[in-house]
Amino acid sequence: MIGRQDEEKKTCTLQELTKEQVDMFTTVFIGSSRTNFQNGLLVTKRGYEKRVAVNRAGGKEKLRILLFGGTTEGRELAQRLLTLPVIFKVSVATPYGEELLQDLPQATILAGRMDRTQMEQEMEKGYDLVIDATHPYAAEVSENIRQAAQQEQIRLLRVCRRASKVGSDCYWVQDAKEAAGLLQTLSGNVLLTTGSKELAAFEGVEKERLYVRVLPSKEALDLCEKAQIPHSHILALQGPFTTAINIALMEQYHIGILVTKDGGKKGGFLEKQEAARLQKAALVVIGRPTQEEGYSVEEAWNLVLESLYAKGGAVE
Repeated sequence: MIGRQDEEKKTCTLQELTKEQVDMFTTVFIGSSRTNFQNGLLVTKRGYEKRVAVNRAGGKEKLRILLFGGTTEGRELAQRLLTLPVIFKVSVATPYGEELLQDLPQATILAGRMDRTQMEQEMEKGYDLVIDATHPYAAEVSENIRQAAQQEQIRLLRVCRRASKVGSDCYWVQDAKEAAGLLQTLSGNVLLTTGSKELAAFEGVEKERLYVRVLPSKEALDLCEKAQIPHSHILALQGPFTTAINIALMEQYHIGILVTKDGGKKGGFLEKQEAARLQKAALVVIGRPTQEEGYSVEEAWNLVLESLYAKGGAVE
């Protein structure tokens, strides 16, 4: 009920609200994408009814986890979760990410990119824990996961890779656009290892000196075609890549500049850094979009176990 005498309630859209008289005595409640009207009331379901249904159907409720992966860390956590008495799903953005989990047939995989609304709709199904183990450069995805988990009031664990130690013997840039501008001032063939999504930023770099290493996926190859990369300059390969493999590619294509992101130890950064040093090639590093705080895989795993014990579960 509204507590002040002669006050009233009114339901309208945000657009209609601009025509209303609103002052310091007005309270405005804004719903979400899942809000609807029930008996004249504005109702946003939180998914708790799903959890009640689990309890009524099967007795003791299991810990329910939603893992956003597509990385080495995500795959490792998925393997570990299979050893626990929990219910979990793994969300990956691409068919390639799904392919990397094929040796985990017991895992439930959600393949395909999700926007924030889709994330909220999935989380509404009643999860106890959300783990974000996405790539350190997927800043928009991580922000959507954070906001969705906050909206659904679910605990979020962000798994972060430790940043690499980079000395003064490399070029440090903020983004792909700055890296492309820098390449215009340097001479020599370029090995671009920043992924297919960044190709558009390098449109101004001469194609005859640009060699791109991308995943062997249709999506990556389509983006190479769109960027008009010559077929002989597309290196569609799946890692991990050792220092020796990086050197072999650099020698074969006479590479004088290696462009990379700071993917950390698990992303093969150290092997690329060492290959550039041994080949006396310039190393251009695109910095991470944000300085995140989070957990290592081991720390996140221990927090999962704590949540499981708190739920009344046990490791067999």
